[in-house]
Amino acid sequence: MAHSSAAAAPRRRALGPAPSLTRATPSATGPASDVHPVLRHATAPPAALDLLAQAHAGLSEALALQTPNERYATAHLAALRTAAA
Repeated sequence: MAHSSAAAAPRRRALGPAPSLTRATPSATGPASDVHPVLRHATAPPAALDLLAQAHAGLSEALALQTPNERYATAHLAALRTAAA
């Protein structure tokens, strides 16, 4: 088995910034909107909006609870609903 130091090639430090992957800077080519067009949805799906509404209601409910473990469980469920949305 070879030693790791024998197999490792010496590393060179970069003396300047990384080279650009494009020929010109983004400011020279125009606004970023014409470089990578991104299709956007008008609204979120109804199921996601419903989950977010349930999560918001769950957080409001958690604020009113007196027992710490009930507050934690209710807030945790709201966080899970938010993540699922």
